[in-house]
Amino acid sequence: MPTPPLSEAMMQEAVEAVAKYGSVSAAARALNLPRGTLASRYERAKVAEEDFEVAPLPSPDVPVDDLIERLTADYARKREHAERSRLVTVNIRRDGPIGLLVFGDPHLGSPHTNWPALKRDVELTQRTEALYGTNIGDTGDNWSGKLAHLWAGMGVSHSQEKQLSEWFLRNVNWLLWLSGNHDAWSGSGDLLPWLSRQIGVLHSEWEQRIALQFPNGREVRIGCYHGAKGYSLFNPGHGVLRTAKLGPPDHLVCAGHTHVSWVQGPIGLDDTGEWGWGLQVGSYKDIADMFGKRARGEREQNLFPSAVVIIDPYATSPAGLIRIFLDTTEGAEYLNSLRRRWKKAA
Repeated sequence: MPTPPLSEAMMQEAVEAVAKYGSVSAAARALNLPRGTLASRYERAKVAEEDFEVAPLPSPDVPVDDLIERLTADYARKREHAERSRLVTVNIRRDGPIGLLVFGDPHLGSPHTNWPALKRDVELTQRTEALYGTNIGDTGDNWSGKLAHLWAGMGVSHSQEKQLSEWFLRNVNWLLWLSGNHDAWSGSGDLLPWLSRQIGVLHSEWEQRIALQFPNGREVRIGCYHGAKGYSLFNPGHGVLRTAKLGPPDHLVCAGHTHVSWVQGPIGLDDTGEWGWGLQVGSYKDIADMFGKRARGEREQNLFPSAVVIIDPYATSPAGLIRIFLDTTEGAEYLNSLRRRWKKAA
């Protein structure tokens, strides 16, 4: 137990005893106290008799009870967010077939990024009805720490890359925006998550599962990952295939990160009779730099930086629910044709 505070009466008793008996030792014997105890009281009493007194200061810290109450409320809020983030419901208000243009790693500030292809895909989302964007992450190179010296050879500054990122965010009708490892290097200084919330774009770090709820009652589940866990020498899309087979029963699993391209499927979803697909998109950064060199004799795997996924909630068979187009222009044209046919039949 803590030592009880020393009262003024105890200190006064010590001073009077020492004065009466002539020494600390004699006073201690007279009061039947250990010498150390009486000596401590006597010294404390003498300090209290100094010529000045410092006014006590209030503690700058939050009272511990208030701190515990705040931490409890913080945990409850974060737990609710974590639980509800596992599968976010997205209500699709536009009836009929829709399309998702899945953008592979953009790396907007890199001199090795294919801007003609990127601009083409941005424009496709702008002029194609019901075609929405999904950013798989690594929006910029965002060099930091020991890699910050690489800005010298970029051709754009860090500030200019942020300009490009904001342009990208504002010029596509996004269904989902992921942050990848390059984006995470900004730490708490990354403004894109904050800006995403301001303009109403669903943003997540690294991964997000969504459940698309269509007006006709159809649900389509999509798992988006900046990078899917797993590697195989013989299958560049092994991580996506592993997630599709062993993870939640989603109709589409898509990922990026490794700058390789692959399509997997169809994959049976449990015993439901539904099909799932795996999509590994590459990167718009399609000229190899020091971080993208292939081993000698290794084949190019960054085959397509993006893809269009057509979702038809009125499909009558698993084969018609999801179609993947590796040529995004062809995918957009098919979506236009499919919606025209649906409108005529509606």
